[in-house]
Amino acid sequence: MKIVHDNYKLIIYSIIAIFFSLFLTNLSTFVGANSASRLATIESLANRGTFIIDESPFLGTVDKLKINGNFYSSKPPTLSILLTGYYIALNNLFGVDILKDFKVVYALIILLASTLPVIISALILVDIGRILKVEPVTRAFIIVLFLFTFFGSGYGIDLNNHNITSLFLILSLRFWLEIFLNHVDKNQNWILLAICLGAISWFDIPSTFYISAFSISLFYKNRKKCLKLFIPTLSFCLLWTMTSYYISIGSIVPAYFNKSFYLYEGSYWLNPKGTDALNENKLIYGFNFLFGHHGIFSFTPILFLSFIELINRFFKKRKIEFYEGFILLSTIGMILLFIFFTNNYGGVCVGPRWLIPTSTIIFVLLMKLIDRYKKNLKFISLTLILGSWGLVGFWDAFTWPWKESILSQLFRGFGFL
Repeated sequence: MKIVHDNYKLIIYSIIAIFFSLFLTNLSTFVGANSASRLATIESLANRGTFIIDESPFLGTVDKLKINGNFYSSKPPTLSILLTGYYIALNNLFGVDILKDFKVVYALIILLASTLPVIISALILVDIGRILKVEPVTRAFIIVLFLFTFFGSGYGIDLNNHNITSLFLILSLRFWLEIFLNHVDKNQNWILLAICLGAISWFDIPSTFYISAFSISLFYKNRKKCLKLFIPTLSFCLLWTMTSYYISIGSIVPAYFNKSFYLYEGSYWLNPKGTDALNENKLIYGFNFLFGHHGIFSFTPILFLSFIELINRFFKKRKIEFYEGFILLSTIGMILLFIFFTNNYGGVCVGPRWLIPTSTIIFVLLMKLIDRYKKNLKFISLTLILGSWGLVGFWDAFTWPWKESILSQLFRGFGFL
């Protein structure tokens, strides 16, 4: 314990270095439908100055829309816009071309948009440990669990929007905790929190659910600062969200809410296959989202310990901290949202990819739980066992996240999928 305490920063940076080195050896060079949709926009914007992807070599993706006779990416545009600027800078500085030097450009895009957000999220998680007065040894342990036993970290090898959404969500939680726990009521915390929450709406539409949850709690905390600082800043960020959709598809309403854009002649979505064609009973769908072939707790079972602990404390009428209840209730709300308003688990992928941001903040509860029971040998043994199973989920995603997972294959083999 003393060794960890004395060399805390060295240990943290060493863990990060190992993770980064591992990922450098395995960055994706294969483009799946999800990635191709964003690359089509990046290439079209950079080479032709348009969001229309008709002439892009990445047009083959199924994740596209048809509006007024032209094809567009179906993905939220802000990430693609930002990465276009990044690519243009790389092109001007180093002369790399997205088509001629695709592997190099794609690797650099993945590093910025996916791998680095995982690493920064891990560091913010550690900093939240400081705010919550968690011991250094626990903070060192949690960063290992987050980076190597969480399936969501494995997604850092390929371009996606989940890792960057996770980054802004855990950043939001960090500023929120400063306001609520440390009573650091500086104006900058309210403004930065609003920016981070607004950024979530740029990258992931369903995760905007958290904007409501945070906003209500902040209004309760300090109505004056909420109305004076938080709401105006958040409104400005949301204005960009609407503007980005307008300049990309001609409407301030996200394309997700207009199914006709997806149902053009020859569209994959007219006759989807496999997981995309599922329409299960919601009880079965909910079970699989929690404990089944795409379960948040079957891929990262260690997270379930936090829920068991909080439920146990609730029934025994022991104190539950406000931040614990907030994370628990917002997590339940997010899971229910996906259960009742989706039907395909996010398609062919490893784990419940839509819940990667949600899973990220559950690690805060887990960190506090481990710190509370760190001297309990049985608990630590159970943590290591569950963490070892989580390592399987991480490795499954790390090898390639856009495939049928090992767990899904097992369910299919036994006739449950």
